[in-house]
Amino acid sequence: MKNNLASVDLSVQKSNTVALTNTQRREFLRHVMRASMGLGVVSTMPLLNACRSGSSDVSSVASPPVANTTTSNTLDIDANRFAKIVANQAASATAPAQNTPTVLDNVEGTIPADLRGTLFHNGTGVYERDGERVLIPIDGDGMITKYQFRPSPTTGQNQATFSWTMTRTKKFTEEEAAGKRLYDTFSTQFPGVTPVNNIEAQVGVSVKHRFGQLFAFDETVPPYSVNPQTLQTNGLANMLLRSAENPRVFGAHSKVDPRNQEWIHFGIEYPGQQNRTDPIKIHITSINPDGSEKYWHKIGMPRSHNAYIHDFFLTENYIIFNLHPLIPNLARFGSGELTLVSSMEWFQHRGNLLLVIERSNPSVIKHQIAAPARFMFHVINAYEDENGQITADFIGYDDADLVVGDNSEFRRFFRGERLSNEETTGKPWRYLIDPVNGTAEQRLIVADADGFEFPEVNHGLESRDYRYFYCGFGPVNTLLTGVARVDSKTGVMDKYNFGDDFSVSEAVFVPKPGEPVSKDGDDKGYLLSTVFDANTEKSFLAIFESHQVGNGPVAKIHHDYPITFRVHGTWVPEQRRPQGQWNLLIRWFIEAKQEIL
Repeated sequence: MKNNLASVDLSVQKSNTVALTNTQRREFLRHVMRASMGLGVVSTMPLLNACRSGSSDVSSVASPPVANTTTSNTLDIDANRFAKIVANQAASATAPAQNTPTVLDNVEGTIPADLRGTLFHNGTGVYERDGERVLIPIDGDGMITKYQFRPSPTTGQNQATFSWTMTRTKKFTEEEAAGKRLYDTFSTQFPGVTPVNNIEAQVGVSVKHRFGQLFAFDETVPPYSVNPQTLQTNGLANMLLRSAENPRVFGAHSKVDPRNQEWIHFGIEYPGQQNRTDPIKIHITSINPDGSEKYWHKIGMPRSHNAYIHDFFLTENYIIFNLHPLIPNLARFGSGELTLVSSMEWFQHRGNLLLVIERSNPSVIKHQIAAPARFMFHVINAYEDENGQITADFIGYDDADLVVGDNSEFRRFFRGERLSNEETTGKPWRYLIDPVNGTAEQRLIVADADGFEFPEVNHGLESRDYRYFYCGFGPVNTLLTGVARVDSKTGVMDKYNFGDDFSVSEAVFVPKPGEPVSKDGDDKGYLLSTVFDANTEKSFLAIFESHQVGNGPVAKIHHDYPITFRVHGTWVPEQRRPQGQWNLLIRWFIEAKQEIL
């Protein structure tokens, strides 16, 4: 078996964008906005009419002109279908929330009989309000979707029901009542809104199921609690915040240690208006399995790396923060002059700084380790080997062009500009860290991998030695078109690509019941991903066998409408009745009845 592990570094790739003219851009934005304003996620009416191919109604904005598609480095995708993908990712859910589950009976293939439980997926449901739209993806009001899998009461075969709701945050309910923008977001300032240096919760990034509740998370804002049965919003997650005087700060990502079910969080606290020269503080909070708080600490970032970060590494004994040099201008953000995203700058020459913290003493930074500059959104996994050495795997970029500046990939994608195949794309990287001597080296996990994002592992192996991870991939990171399984030990990949006319959301790993959890096993389970098809302008849920991704989905559960991009999800297995003596009693009763008859 060929080993594709590589320890080479890659030079920074410069983007080579094909731009629209001002007239084309205005026409395209009209096109997207009309599609966004008319979209109802659960409506069965024709959707995204302005994007329909072959439309002859110029007054309703027919297919917009886009950049010259003959340029050699431009992505090879039909312009009209690209417009539909952008419109879907920028769309807003305007139909009433569907809290009552509806059976999805348009199934291609067969839903596995042992796929029993519920998939909750979080993402943005409202990008636009009163004609004002955010500038980048993943910066809108949160919407939770729910797929529940259980046997049909009539046929006995496994079936899926679907429901969804907007998380009714303070921001969402006030803006819904007013019918207009009342708050800036972390990427966008709106006309008529008083600039402030705090961000109101939208909680549209991730969702976790713990203690009988759903917790919806965002960046640096309080999480919300949602009822997993009814999808009704309970309000702020006060059991996590603990104190009004000293509230804990939470980010979008947390980790559950499978050894003891300890739930580890981090969050970023930015200085207030009166303390703009203070360092950014990292909150580290640990929640016990019974819901009580184990500890809460705050540590200051080194001033050279007062960074925005989105995720962190967890091992059996360590918490590690990867401080890439993506630095907000705290004075301009703190004064309300700029949004958090607009204030960020990338300082390549500073490199990265790894903060190594012992879980047994989380208030102290044990090591600060310098590493080459590399932007990171998401962690793959991390663990310690038998010698105590740390392996920390992540999706890394040569720079932060994905998010930084007016011409970031996020902004250009939302403006409808055709992206090139020379964008800086995510690759699977690895740090090898010596926590005793405080040294680290980095290497590529797969030399020829490109356009990777939203990595997943079997959560039974989180913070433990593992072999396989799963992720989306595509020609650029704002347009994922397929799902991959990657062997982190050998670099061998098993991939399925739907094609450039499709937009793939995060694929959530679901373990098969009874399957042993082992770093040396086949890691058998399922991958569930919501996929938008630009040809039909509808979405479907794709179900893969995790150990046979290249064979394609074993089932596609079709919707009659599109679903906005799903960001991060969680799987809750069915709670089955205890076995053993109960089954023996039933069997004894049946056998006794047969003898009597």
